[in-house]
Amino acid sequence: MIKYDKYMMKSKGRIIFDPMPLMGGNDMFKTFWAIVIVSGDIGNYYRWLLEKRFGLISWTSINDTETKILDTHLGLKIQRPAWGSHISFIRGEAFDTPYHKTAKGTAQFFKEFPKLKKQKNFDTDKLYQYLFVNGFISQNDIDTWFKFKKEFNKKIIDFEYELTPHTVKNKSAHWWLRVKSEELKDIRQNMGYKREGHWGLHLTLGSPTPNTEYYSKNLSTNLDFGR
Repeated sequence: MIKYDKYMMKSKGRIIFDPMPLMGGNDMFKTFWAIVIVSGDIGNYYRWLLEKRFGLISWTSINDTETKILDTHLGLKIQRPAWGSHISFIRGEAFDTPYHKTAKGTAQFFKEFPKLKKQKNFDTDKLYQYLFVNGFISQNDIDTWFKFKKEFNKKIIDFEYELTPHTVKNKSAHWWLRVKSEELKDIRQNMGYKREGHWGLHLTLGSPTPNTEYYSKNLSTNLDFGR
């Protein structure tokens, strides 16, 4: 059982079913996904804190000619999530179909219709229709998902988040804040899912840039971070 910090901050967010990425192409869209969008200030603040503490490190050295040289070491730099700061509380969990099958169907859809990758105001219903017609998802998947989407989409919920950021031990991975929300767990249970998914509830802060992944991995290994 997860033991949360004694002191947690309270906040609110809005549930969004089938969220579109704010950055990147439409092919980043994930079927059967629901997130809570939260104030961008939370993510901005924690990314700033992490980079302030573990970001650029400068020191002065002296070369053979006794000239002082200021060296800069690139530390941790965190990329903003494609969906902005968010809590992903349903992560591709269809009701009849395994995740790998829906992911395969989604990839095939954008391969067949590459122009839709950049189309503005992309209609996600067309993707779900394609998945159903081509046997990637069931009628029950469609009916159940859209039933609960109609009920819970854009609902405002309360949650609490820890003050200490986390990451996966020994990996570069994402950085996040652990979250408590019985309301989100109730919604999951009402929809027929387990009350809490594999990764638990967490507020995604971002992932390290490619050239700082090694440093991020060392941080997760040597400091008191980790799931």
